[in-house]
Amino acid sequence: MNLSDWLLSAQPLLQGLEATSVGRYVRTATFAYPIAEIVHLVGVAALFGTMLWIDVNLLKPNAGWPVTRWGRAAQKLVFAGFLLASASGGLMFVARATEMAANSIFWIKMLLLALAGLNAILFHRLGGWRRAGRGAKIQALCSLLLWVSVLSCGRMIAYV
Repeated sequence: MNLSDWLLSAQPLLQGLEATSVGRYVRTATFAYPIAEIVHLVGVAALFGTMLWIDVNLLKPNAGWPVTRWGRAAQKLVFAGFLLASASGGLMFVARATEMAANSIFWIKMLLLALAGLNAILFHRLGGWRRAGRGAKIQALCSLLLWVSVLSCGRMIAYV
């Protein structure tokens, strides 16, 4: 099944999401969608800003920041940012589900987001903060590239 076929078969579900009281409210209330966008940006800033700090320090250990010491604390901010971005992104999706589902950049963003999450899971499964060697550096570089790509796609969604 290709994307076009899937979109046709998913139309009732997507329209159903948009027809929910939450979907209608976010789409029609004057400030609901803009507030969801602002919350999304705050979440993305917390998530990406912290990931940037972590990844750069993993790429350049001995920069005066003991990664094993502050890494776990920084994880909490990453997780909080992810929760904010996910919840607000979900609200924006529900408000415009059919439009978003038809946008190829949206799907690329979701794929890149899944890959970034998989990279983070692998990082922790392979030793996480305890290892700051070559493998951790490769994962930090992948993380940076994936998150910049996710941000770029997120911005491009409005223009495609």
